[in-house]
Amino acid sequence: MKYRKSRISINEQIALLTEYRGLKCSDQSELERALVEVGHYRLSAYCFPYKTKCKSGITIFREGTTFETIIYTYEFDRALRQLMFDAVGRIEIYLKSRIAYLASEERGPFCYPDVAITRLNSACPSRFAPRWATQPSLAAPPIRCSHPS
Repeated sequence: MKYRKSRISINEQIALLTEYRGLKCSDQSELERALVEVGHYRLSAYCFPYKTKCKSGITIFREGTTFETIIYTYEFDRALRQLMFDAVGRIEIYLKSRIAYLASEERGPFCYPDVAITRLNSACPSRFAPRWATQPSLAAPPIRCSHPS
C-alpha cells in the first residue's frame, strides 16, 4: 500500500486547519508554536470531538471551534497524564516499600532471592522465578549494602 499524503510545511498546516477546515484562531503564532512543539499528528487527536463531516464528505471543524479550545483540551490531557503518572509512581513505591518491609520482617533482610516465599513469588510467572533464583546474575544488584555479612 502506497502512502498518499505528502509532507506539508507549518504554514500549509495552519492554512489547512484555519482556511480549509474552519478552525478559528486569534493568534496564529500560538498555533504555529503548538504545531512545532506538539506536532500536527498529535494535536489532531484532540481535534476529533470538535469535527464533523460536511455534505461533500470532507471533515471540518464544527462552527465556532477555536484553537484555544483544542489547546485547552490538549493541556488538560497533559496535566491529567502527569497526575496519573505521579499517582501510579507513588503507589508503586508504596507497594514495593511495604512488600520489602513485610518480607524482611518475616524472613530477614536477605529474603528477596528466597523462592520459598510463595506469597511473594506467586505473583511472578513461574518461568522467571526459577531462573532468577538459580542465576544470581539475573537478579538486580542491591542499591546499597548496609547489613554486615
